[in-house]
Amino acid sequence: MSLACEADVRFAAGAMAFERGAYFEAHEHWESLWLEATGNERAYLAGLIQLAAGFHKLELGVVNGAR
Repeated sequence: MSLACEADVRFAAGAMAFERGAYFEAHEHWESLWLEATGNERAYLAGLIQLAAGFHKLELGVVNGAR
């Protein structure tokens, strides 16, 4: 899948943050893209944001929030 958002520096910054375990930071980078996105890009980014938020909640010990 090739999306325009993947060419944006914010997408890469979010991916790098996610890879180093900075889930909240990843969420923030991707959310800034999500606010501008439409269609499939918006859904794709929403999934990444939810994944990052889930891991962040898990780190905080908020198991129900992570689910």
